[in-house]
Parts: sequence; structure tokens; C-alpha cells
Amino acid sequence: MPGRKGSIPWNKGIKTEPWSEEKKQRHSLLRMGKGIGPRPNQWKWGTDRDLRDKNTAFLKARCQAKYRQEEWRLTFPEYDAIWNEHDWARRGIQSHCICMSREDMAGPWSKDNVILIQRGKNARRQHRNLGGGKERPFTYQGRQFKGIHDMVEYHNISYQTARNWLRFKKGDE
Repeated sequence: MPGRKGSIPWNKGIKTEPWSEEKKQRHSLLRMGKGIGPRPNQWKWGTDRDLRDKNTAFLKARCQAKYRQEEWRLTFPEYDAIWNEHDWARRGIQSHCICMSREDMAGPWSKDNVILIQRGKNARRQHRNLGGGKERPFTYQGRQFKGIHDMVEYHNISYQTARNWLRFKKGDE
């Protein structure tokens, strides 16, 4: 049977004798421990599942900080001490779950600057710190307002109504 370029493979038609039980056993012993199956004796943190999960989370967090060009000064033993068993079990992606954040957003990731906080509270805190929560002054119907809340108090209307007035320019004739 010709190959891709029309040549015949070098081993075409060569037959070998079947392996004896002794040869199979010898080959099996040679292959043992060569990447086949789990080897807990060679794992960095042993067989403890929580330590392996914490190490994986530590490495991911460190890589994310490096990607965002944030300074990382935590070591794994410090990271492990920050996350006690109770808080580690409460991690997750919902707003009531616990996450690790920096107290001072401009500072490095270090044991003195790290806090454990609920994800929802952390999102609101970051929104405020990054300038998203600041109200900007604007003029509406010839009157200067400091922000939407100022407009709500002046006209005695709901926050949503004030946003809609601004969206649709009601009364800005």
C-alpha cells in the first residue's frame, strides 16, 4: 500500500512473534511510573485536596495580578493563612460569597493590604473607588443640579423618574 507520496512504509509486511508473559511483565515494570496515572508522592502539597485547590487559586490570582500589572507580595503560606477553612468553604460567584480584595486599591497584594469581603460589597466598593459612583453636575430646565439625587429632592420625584426625564429631555423646551 503506497503512502502519501507513493512510497511503501519500511515496516510493511514485517511480522513479530507474540509476546511471552515474561516479556509483557518486564515491559509493564519498565513503563510503571512513567506518567501513567496519579502520583501523589510527587505532588507539591501531597494528597490534601484543599491545599491543592488553594495552590491552584493562589497561582491563578498571582497570574491575574501580573496581567493587570498589580504588585504581588503574597507567598503561598500567607495566602493559606488568610483563607481559613470556614471562609474557604464560602467562596463562590454569587454576591453573598467571599472573595479576596485589596483594602487600598492602589497598594500591592500583601498580607497587610488584603481583606476577605463579600463579592457584592466588593463590587460596590470598586465601583465607588474607580469613579463610577460619582455624580456629575448638570443643568436641567435652566437650573444647576449637583447630581440626580439633588434633582430628586428638588422636584420631589422618584430616582427612576428623574433618570427618565434626563433620558428623554422632558421639559427641556
